[in-house]
Amino acid sequence: MRVAVCVSGQVRDFSGSLLKSIENLCFPVNPDFYFSVWENKGQTSALDRIVPSVYHHYFFDAPQKNHQINLADFQKKFPKFFSKINECGTASEYDFEGIDSKVFDVESDKADYISEPSLFGVTYPSALLKSNPRDIFCLPMFYKIWKCNELLDGEYDYVLRVRADFDLKEKIDVIGEYKKVGDDGVIVRSTPLETHVDDQFAFGTQEVMRKYSNIWPSLSAYWREGVRLTSGFLLHHHLVKEGVRVHKIRMPSIIPYSKYSLDDLVNIFEECISDNHYVFSSIRNEISSEIKMKKIRANGISAINFDSCEPLQIVAYGHERKGSIRAALDYYYLAVQKDPLSAFSYAGAGRCASRLGKFSESVRNYLSAYLYRPKDWVILRELSRNLMYLDRKDDAKFYIEKAMKVAPNQDSVKELFHALLK
Repeated sequence: MRVAVCVSGQVRDFSGSLLKSIENLCFPVNPDFYFSVWENKGQTSALDRIVPSVYHHYFFDAPQKNHQINLADFQKKFPKFFSKINECGTASEYDFEGIDSKVFDVESDKADYISEPSLFGVTYPSALLKSNPRDIFCLPMFYKIWKCNELLDGEYDYVLRVRADFDLKEKIDVIGEYKKVGDDGVIVRSTPLETHVDDQFAFGTQEVMRKYSNIWPSLSAYWREGVRLTSGFLLHHHLVKEGVRVHKIRMPSIIPYSKYSLDDLVNIFEECISDNHYVFSSIRNEISSEIKMKKIRANGISAINFDSCEPLQIVAYGHERKGSIRAALDYYYLAVQKDPLSAFSYAGAGRCASRLGKFSESVRNYLSAYLYRPKDWVILRELSRNLMYLDRKDDAKFYIEKAMKVAPNQDSVKELFHALLK
C-alpha cells in the first residue's frame, strides 16, 4: 500500500504538530509527503478569526454583509493594525524539520488581491468580490491544492490533502472509514450544510483526489457559466459535476486559531488605533467574555465560581448571545452587586433592558456606565437612543452631542445626531 500526503497553502501558524497529526490518522504505512506552499508564511486574512464577528461594528461602525470584511477598506482605515496582524516570515523546509518530503515546492506569491483580484489568469468575479470579498483567497488555495496534486510521482492507493497547519489531536482510522464509502467517494470534515464541503481536509483514492484537485482549472468555466458560490459551496458543486460522492465524518477543530492571545490583541488595538482608544478600551471585557465562553463550552465546564464579578459577566454575556435576554439581565445585575463600579455590567444591563422595551431602566443603567466611562461613544449613543425612545429629545441631544465630540466619524452617531436635529 502507498499513501501520499499533499500539504498545500500557507504555512501560517504551523507549530510542529503536522507529523503527529498525520500519525493520528492511523495509516498502516509511512506516507510520502509532498509540499506545495507559498513563500510568504502568511497570517489569517479573516478578521473574525482574530476578533469575533460580533465586534466588527467597532471597526466599521456597522456589520458588513455576512461579516465579510473588505480587506481594502480594512487596510485603508487601519493600516498599522492590518500590517501588524499580517506580520509573517518566509517558509522553508526547516519549518517541517523531521519530515522527509518527496518534493518541497515553495512558490512566491506576488499577487496583490486587494488591487487585482486574479491569479495566473483566473479572475475572481466582481459580483462575488462585492458580496464575499474575503473569499477571493480561494484563488491561491485552489491553485495550491491542484499544484501539489500535480507533483505526485507514481501510483498511490490513497491521497490525503491537508493544510500546513493541520492539527488533529484525536485518532481516526481514516482508511477504515474510507472502506465504508467506496472508491468513488471523498472523505471530508463534517459541516452543518449538506451542500458545503470543508476545504481543510480531504481523503480518497488517487483518481478521486485528482478530480477533487482539478477544481482549479475548472474555476473560470464555472464562473463563466454563472456559478456564484463561495469556496466551500463551489467545491461541492465541482465534486457533484465530477461524480464524486462526498462523505462527511465528524472531526474536532483541526486548524489552530490566531496566534494572538486576548492581551496581545488589546495591546495591538491600543498601539495601532490610538484615535479609537476609548472604543477598544470599552470592549476589552466583552472580547474576554466571548473567548472565555468559547473555552467554557469547549471544555464542558458546567460549574463556575461566582465569588467575583467577572464570571457573572461571562455568563450574562453568554445568555445575551443566545437570546436569553431576561436571564442575561439578571446576571448583569448580580455582577453589579459584586462590583458596583463595573461599566461593562451596567452597559450590558442597559442593552438587555432596552431589548426588553424597558427604556427607563435602560437609561438608568447607561447613565451608571457613563459615570465610569464618560468618553465611550457606544454608551453615549445608546443612552441618547433610549432617551429618544422616551421622548426626552433635549436630553437625547445632549448625549449625542457628546458622542459626536468623541467619535465624529462614526456613521451611526452621525445618523442619530442628524435625526435628533430635525
